[in-house]
Amino acid sequence: MIILGPAYNANHGGHVNGWYLILVGGAVLLMTWRKYFKGELRRGTHIGILVGISAVCALFIITGVWELLHQP
Repeated sequence: MIILGPAYNANHGGHVNGWYLILVGGAVLLMTWRKYFKGELRRGTHIGILVGISAVCALFIITGVWELLHQP
């Protein structure tokens, strides 16, 4: 899956640690929305950008949960 970037195939066997994906997705998601609610974003930032970042973070979190549930 090229969509997850170079970290996806970093481990032998093509699996990544699910906790890593959850941690990265959650951290970026929290930082993004924290800046929005505190009003620290640049003027004119469109809400669609935040929704797009949230979608990518959700993909990371969902994939992390998937990996945790399907570990051998």
